[in-house]
Amino acid sequence: MGLKYSQNVSLFLQRVIIGIFTLFVTTVANASSLVDHVSMSKEGRQEKILISFNQPVFYLYHTPGKSTNSTLIGLKTVKSTSSSGNSYHQALTTAHSEYISDMEIFSEAGFNTHMYLQFRTPVNITIKQGSDLRSIIIILKPGI
Repeated sequence: MGLKYSQNVSLFLQRVIIGIFTLFVTTVANASSLVDHVSMSKEGRQEKILISFNQPVFYLYHTPGKSTNSTLIGLKTVKSTSSSGNSYHQALTTAHSEYISDMEIFSEAGFNTHMYLQFRTPVNITIKQGSDLRSIIIILKPGI
């Protein structure tokens, strides 16, 4: 009975470790892909950026909005973007943007998430919640 019991405990522990590892990998994968995709279009000197997320995200605020070289956007996620209280960071590609030089999304812990945008030249910025609650629309115009 001792050997059989030891083998059962060993098998049980292996399954628990595999389960924990799978849960950890799934959590990290979900956190690392908060942003599904970014698409950009131009109309004259106006640039429209659609940022689609992999979960519902609520647009809260942005600051500042008039003729700025950078802006901070406040978002609220339904699911936590960071696991175990760790911080979360994702740099986004902006190669096709005339105005944006740097775009990052981050959170310290939990459901409050921020997006930081750095601009090449001053811009006026307008942000709207997408109708699907899984996107935000950013409109950029040349600033003064």
